[in-house]
Amino acid sequence: MIKSYPFNYLSNKYYQWAASTIVIFLTGWKYFLSFFHELFIMKEPGMYTLIFMATLLSYGYGIFLIFRNFNNYELTFESGTIIITVLLIGDTISAVLNKKISNNIKNTLSLENKKANLVNNNFENEKLIEIINLKIGDIVLIKKGEKIPSDGKIIKKNALLDESMLTGEANYVQKTMNDNVYGGTVNVGDYFYVQIDKEIDKTLMSEIANKVNEIKHQKSKIGKIADRIAMLFIPFVIILAVLGFLLQYYIFEKQNVAFAINTFVSVIIIACPCALGLATPLALAIGISKATKYGIIFNNVDVFDKINKINAIAFDKTGTITTGKLMVSKIYGTNQNNALIYNIEKFSNHPIAKSITKFLELEKNIEPINFDDYNEILGEGVIAKIKNNTYRIIAFKDDDFDELINFNEKTKNELTEDMKKNNVFIAFYVNNSIENVILLSDEIRLDAVKTIEKLNLKKIESFMITGDNDKNAKKIAAILGIKNFYANVLPIQKSEIVKTIQAQNKIVAYVGDGLNDIVALQQSDLAISMNNNSSAITNSSDITIVKEQLFSIYQALICVKLTRKIMISNFLWAFGYNIVALSLAMFGIIPPMFSAIAMGLSNITVLLNSLIFNALKIKF
Repeated sequence: MIKSYPFNYLSNKYYQWAASTIVIFLTGWKYFLSFFHELFIMKEPGMYTLIFMATLLSYGYGIFLIFRNFNNYELTFESGTIIITVLLIGDTISAVLNKKISNNIKNTLSLENKKANLVNNNFENEKLIEIINLKIGDIVLIKKGEKIPSDGKIIKKNALLDESMLTGEANYVQKTMNDNVYGGTVNVGDYFYVQIDKEIDKTLMSEIANKVNEIKHQKSKIGKIADRIAMLFIPFVIILAVLGFLLQYYIFEKQNVAFAINTFVSVIIIACPCALGLATPLALAIGISKATKYGIIFNNVDVFDKINKINAIAFDKTGTITTGKLMVSKIYGTNQNNALIYNIEKFSNHPIAKSITKFLELEKNIEPINFDDYNEILGEGVIAKIKNNTYRIIAFKDDDFDELINFNEKTKNELTEDMKKNNVFIAFYVNNSIENVILLSDEIRLDAVKTIEKLNLKKIESFMITGDNDKNAKKIAAILGIKNFYANVLPIQKSEIVKTIQAQNKIVAYVGDGLNDIVALQQSDLAISMNNNSSAITNSSDITIVKEQLFSIYQALICVKLTRKIMISNFLWAFGYNIVALSLAMFGIIPPMFSAIAMGLSNITVLLNSLIFNALKIKF
């Protein structure tokens, strides 16, 4: 109890009464409203119950002492006032931090564009419209510096995009005809045209924003433990407060009612579990914010509990370990046919045709060619004619090798070696002679080796499950350093293999990108989907990796583990503080005013720990 004041008017009992009334009831009314909601609506006493008890008891006892003509310095108004003041300070810091986190997420996911440049099918008659009026199939012009208004495909010209808000990477990304583009990414190159294929509220960014908002309001396992402790804590604290009162009144400070009541108030104040309430939500919000910047979306809060136990990861191959896109690696034969090949394939929508044209369009001065006849045969290839010449682009088979009349032995040997690797080969026929062979391969992601190495360092064993043949699977597994792989696997068998791995006392994460992975994702202990727009995949996964990088899986692992570490350290501090402080308060060592300060410092410590986490740049 403070027994002297620097200013005389502060020692006036009526001034103390008036000042405490203003602070407690005018600025602290929201805490009493929360108490009412907590006790009478939710019917679950919590920290606001303790705040109400401690504040009202110190305030009411102060009034009682005024009318009993006690000395001014023995009044207890300052205890309730400090409780409310410290809570307001803590809430202000917490609100500022939460707003900063929310703004970070909002800025990351915001589309910002309010209007779009709509054009007709001839790319003419540009008209500015609200993006909410965009429809699927609309064509929009994206000028330099503008954000793409909604998800779609490029249908004219090439693009250079800043996708950092989506992937967390500062590098610009080249996009060509028929490539997918996403709302919110920025055009940093020349103008181009996009055909919209998603409604504005169903874009990738909108789905991410909805997921982020949803998970922010979920409770993690640690958060639920904190809630249960807080519920059990209330009756326990009240018992300790009554016990402290009895000890002081009957044993330590006999017949001193004021001191006994002060002890009761001190116990109630110092036990206020505000720090417990802040410990996990703040760390969780910061972890979500950081992950979002790296293109990692948590689909549920259980991720923060599941991922800590993972000791094995099973990868699908195509579209996960590899890009899932057949890319032209080499064209055997003369380059004099490149213009013919390009002009034949540019009319086809087949993925292989797109890869070939994408490879050849890097060449300059390819003149357009008009064909007398053109026919695309589904599942076979393309036939085009000019006068007496017939051109065919079809699959190259082993028994076509004898038709390589114009190829020298060196080229044939190279082709033979490449064929052993089971790549995809396309033949270009001029009449009945093969003039070119186009080699296409499904490329391994550039960061795949690094990702597997990092996982190995974390003692997480890697597995590969693929429908590809054994020879190809073995080759890719050897490149990546994956010792365990399964080849020739049917989609329905993938879940059985995951179950087999789990039977080896492994907690398994499964990473996939297609509908054929859904059953395996559901069987796994942690489901991770790679950059897929399918809602079925997203709904079956715990984590969605937005950016086309395998390393994001490792980044997700580190983000979650670091978030858990902060959550647990906050929780242990809040809980440990209460155990020590309660003992001191119960024996009258800490008076009410200092109990309120100690409680406030506990809250601020949790906030500072979270602030440090927010400022921390994660090293991968």
